[in-house]
Amino acid sequence: MNNKYKKALLITSIFLVTVFVFSQNNNLNILKASTNTYYFNNAIDTSPSEIGNYWLDVDLTLPAIQLPAAGDVVNVVGGSVYDGNATFNGNATNDGEVTGSAVFRGNSLNNNMVDGDATFYGVSTHDTGVVQGTKTRYINTQTNLLGGEFKLEGGWNVVVDGVGLSGIENIDQYNNSGNSFSAINGGYYDYAKLSSSYFTKNSLVLTFNRSLSTSSIPAISDFQVNINNTPVAVSSVSVTGTNVVLAFASPVVGNTLKFQYLPTNTAIKTIEGIPVGSIAPSQANLAFPLSVNITSMIVNGSKIYGYDNIEDKLYVIDKNTMAVVATINLGSDSGFMAIYGTKLYICHVSNNTISTIDLKTNTLIATIPTGNYPINFAVVGTKLYVNNLQGNSISVVDTRTDAITKTLTTGLHNPYYSISVGSKLYISNYAASPAPIASVTVVDTITETVLKNIPASPGVFNLAPLVSVGTNLYVLSGIANTIPNNGRIMVINTITDTIVHSQVLGDSLLNMLAVGNKIYIARMDGNKQYIVFDTLTNSILSTIPNITGPLLHIGNKLYAQDVNSSGAGEIKVIDIETDSIIDTVRQIEVGELANVDEVLLNLINDKIMVIDTKNLGFNSPYLNSFSSTTVSGSYVAGQTINISANFNSPISSGSVMTVALNSGATVVLN
Repeated sequence: MNNKYKKALLITSIFLVTVFVFSQNNNLNILKASTNTYYFNNAIDTSPSEIGNYWLDVDLTLPAIQLPAAGDVVNVVGGSVYDGNATFNGNATNDGEVTGSAVFRGNSLNNNMVDGDATFYGVSTHDTGVVQGTKTRYINTQTNLLGGEFKLEGGWNVVVDGVGLSGIENIDQYNNSGNSFSAINGGYYDYAKLSSSYFTKNSLVLTFNRSLSTSSIPAISDFQVNINNTPVAVSSVSVTGTNVVLAFASPVVGNTLKFQYLPTNTAIKTIEGIPVGSIAPSQANLAFPLSVNITSMIVNGSKIYGYDNIEDKLYVIDKNTMAVVATINLGSDSGFMAIYGTKLYICHVSNNTISTIDLKTNTLIATIPTGNYPINFAVVGTKLYVNNLQGNSISVVDTRTDAITKTLTTGLHNPYYSISVGSKLYISNYAASPAPIASVTVVDTITETVLKNIPASPGVFNLAPLVSVGTNLYVLSGIANTIPNNGRIMVINTITDTIVHSQVLGDSLLNMLAVGNKIYIARMDGNKQYIVFDTLTNSILSTIPNITGPLLHIGNKLYAQDVNSSGAGEIKVIDIETDSIIDTVRQIEVGELANVDEVLLNLINDKIMVIDTKNLGFNSPYLNSFSSTTVSGSYVAGQTINISANFNSPISSGSVMTVALNSGATVVLN
């Protein structure tokens, strides 16, 4: 052995010695061995000139040592104690106990016990053990943090050092675990975002995606508010929970309002004290707060009928005043509802009934017993055909007497959706054991008899929406199929009642809407898009990306409510001539949409928002993305910062854009 590695050896019992030889960057392994004390170097050296292998008895602790080289790595193995403060580099692991504080760098891991404080640098170090003191993580690389340890463990101090931290939009779930967040050297958190906004006649409400500091009251002058191009005077600003509320000096009139926020000395801050960034010019829509909570609605003339699934009540709301004018008690688990003539029919899936409401008197006039789990119904002439999803049957209701006149069986199939085509009713079915595949049931509504069941393709477990175009019926399958990627559209000729075309489109096919000779089909798997299907050629025309919400057709446009990547609600506006998104109503809460004279009513539990489709400002530019290739740091006048701002539509020549920097300075871009 080279003299460099010669060691004196003290032996107090018989044992097996394993010799390790180390290169320039050494690994110091602190190990537990037998009940006796033996170690290399004859004595414990707190500042060794060369590294040996220390074998420790369970009764022996190793005082803190100074490693000769910066690249040396300490591994503390199970049962050993490192007495003092330790630094772990590279891929080192603490499987034993550190009596002092510890610092973890590189890809090192705390897998057991640190009696003092522990500091972790970067996002590659991990803590799966126990830290008796304070846990601090410094993040100094631009990252999208998953934050699993913050959410599960709690008690972390997170310090963002000179970079941006994203991926923590819903930071409240981390704060509830006792974590704290701060930033140094120009670092920031990219999580405090405006998620929705609306205004009443008396105030503007801005809702953020996390809790705000109630002591950070911004100045009134930081906001610019106007309606119909007329400035709106704001009398006060308050902060509560996740909301910033601007009270108007006098009531406003109009359906849309414009606002922006440019912070000055007293900025809106999160509860950690991190300032909220500026808000570019945005649009808010008029909303009417309700005195009740409703989860679904249907509009009839001047009245809105809203159902509360908690209280099992139907509220009659005056559309002009948004005041509740009548309350009707219903059975539990009300669901599908539709109007026929002067009556409103509502399904109750738990007690297997349908309620009949007289729209003239706003009273409950009948309760109709049905089969098991009445999911929905179709109206044909004076009859309701009720799909009993778990009863393998269809109840026929005479709307003149509100009585069941006949029950049709669908065999080993569960009826779900239905549509009337001429004198026939088509019902899409779930497959029920032991039926191998789903089917479409055809009913003759004149004789009220089942004509046939049309089986779906092999492996199709369910059929859901149906639409009719010309003499063809289009049926979707795509949820819980037994064969992956087998979601398809089937085309049934309604004259011969045979399948004339079947085409695979992908998984998770759900919403479907027919407009002219096109069908819009939502694909809700990882692709998240609407498929535009041509019924003349039975082929895919195009796709509309990043949208899956239910569609509402008004004029030559489609409206789809969805949630963007930041969790904020949006309504996308689609031109049906080009099948492209031409505008987006941003920062709204997701609710249920209804069309009333080209005005969208958006139901959001305790309020109804009014969205005027004639005044959306089509093709108004908004920022799609913003990025910079310049590294974080300090810059002075005369230096260049590369910035790329991409908008949804062309920007007029001479337009300028103001960018706020972390320091509070601003840069104007031409």
